[in-house]
Amino acid sequence: MNLKKLSIPIQTKLMPTFYREFACIMGRCQENCCDCGWNIWFSKKDYLKIKRAPKSPAVEERVKKAMRRLPEQTRTTEQYAEFVTREGKCPLHNEDGLCELQLECGRETLPLVCRTFPRKEVLTPMAKEYSLSTACEAVVEQLWNLPDGIEFLEEPLEREQWRYVEPTSYNRFFPILRSTCIDILQNRRYSIPERLVLLGVVLDHLQKTEPGYVHPESWEQQVQRLLDGPSMDLPFDSQVSQISLQNYLDTVKRSLGHVPYFQQLIFLLTANITLSKKDANTVRVDSKSYYTYLKKQFEDAFGDISYFWENLLVNTWFYLSSPDLTAADALWKSYVNLCQIYSFFRHTAVLGCGTEPTREKLFHAIVMASREMLHNSKRQSALRDHFFEHDSATLAHMAILVQD
Repeated sequence: MNLKKLSIPIQTKLMPTFYREFACIMGRCQENCCDCGWNIWFSKKDYLKIKRAPKSPAVEERVKKAMRRLPEQTRTTEQYAEFVTREGKCPLHNEDGLCELQLECGRETLPLVCRTFPRKEVLTPMAKEYSLSTACEAVVEQLWNLPDGIEFLEEPLEREQWRYVEPTSYNRFFPILRSTCIDILQNRRYSIPERLVLLGVVLDHLQKTEPGYVHPESWEQQVQRLLDGPSMDLPFDSQVSQISLQNYLDTVKRSLGHVPYFQQLIFLLTANITLSKKDANTVRVDSKSYYTYLKKQFEDAFGDISYFWENLLVNTWFYLSSPDLTAADALWKSYVNLCQIYSFFRHTAVLGCGTEPTREKLFHAIVMASREMLHNSKRQSALRDHFFEHDSATLAHMAILVQD
């Protein structure tokens, strides 16, 4: 039996239209990925390529000091060597924020991780997908400059890259489900929290339906009727805001208390906060009141930037290859994960911008939030699973979480 005939053929590539426009902003970056404390591991192939590349004596000396093989007992073909960072900084980085190895030997000499970040390639039941991580400031800047939203480009895949995926019921359903989810996130008839709740309503109903009973076309029509129906009216009060804020504080304390950037944000809310009045008297406020104050500063500075939050959501959903259909409970987990990441982005942005919000502070906050969340799957899973362990992963809980 020819199994390929039963499998789902992947013959196209899919990417946001801004993917090919990406360019590193190098020294203009506030939190350069070469100097942020990440381990820079690479394969044996990359190690030998760097070692054998013709170099000037000065760069050769820098490479000798910078590059080393991993201990033999932990070394693998794909994780073979590393650059020895000094205080979190790559030793090949010069004072202008540029890579000496790339300047002299060219981009192709760099390890794969350095050549590709923040790009990501992954095979899904829809296509071979190319995405960009918001852990890079240049990507965040691109999203800021897309007020009309993200569009996607689909092209034929080179024949030698054709692949096949397992023909499960959900895999066959993935393309239409993926597109519909993005349509919901981009539906500007609704506010961002309303879109997330609508997405939850759709996915909650779907997860309770046996795969064999899902008919893609009729399901898509049902979703469209829901979107065309009466607008939603989500309740919002101070208690909801407090619960969402408290979840953020708990998240940071539990998982990110060791990261200096987030230590400073928590200090803002847990220290003995004061606000000075014109008459020199001092008014003490609690964490919630201070966050409300900072949020007002944020909104006054930026106005309505719903399009930016929309772009962040769509980009994150696409980057994570969501929705996850690999297991019976994976669909809802991927939704809870999106809600927690959105809430994390929002609170980090407000706190990171402080009392004098600027676009630069906002970009920096999103980059830091992305590096600590999007690029740490174990942390994502642990924080997401915390909701399930405490019976807080319901649609009602998510509706609270996404309002701040």
